[in-house]
Amino acid sequence: MRPVPSESPRLVTLNRDAHLPDLAMSIHNHAAVLAEAGHPAVALVAAAEAVDLYRELAIGNRDAHLPNLARSLRNAGYVAQLLGQVTERAIVQTAEGVELFTELAVSEPAAFTGLRDAAAKTLADLRDIATRSDEHDTTQDKIY
Repeated sequence: MRPVPSESPRLVTLNRDAHLPDLAMSIHNHAAVLAEAGHPAVALVAAAEAVDLYRELAIGNRDAHLPNLARSLRNAGYVAQLLGQVTERAIVQTAEGVELFTELAVSEPAAFTGLRDAAAKTLADLRDIATRSDEHDTTQDKIY
């Protein structure tokens, strides 16, 4: 498991506006790598941190950072799905990502329709897993 380069946080401290987007993207990418490498707890934390950073960036410049916020929200759901860690938070974040991609696809359909569809599939998969889990829990309750 490779940590996020130690220079990134230091550079953000020195010049937050200039380096925060790069740090957010590094953490976003790192979450996916951690998930694929089998480090679920750290991957979920990194995915959540990327979402938080992109939210901050989108507040300052919505047009520039909204696409990456949407990607980050979808990625958080995807990481949760990949790891079988489906939570209400993962579902809500992925649904928000779908909404943002839908908004973005209005003005740039070629760039964002496919991403919206991928996020919608992730959302459907998360909901399916949650439903099956609820059904399993209900069945277990009836057994005892």
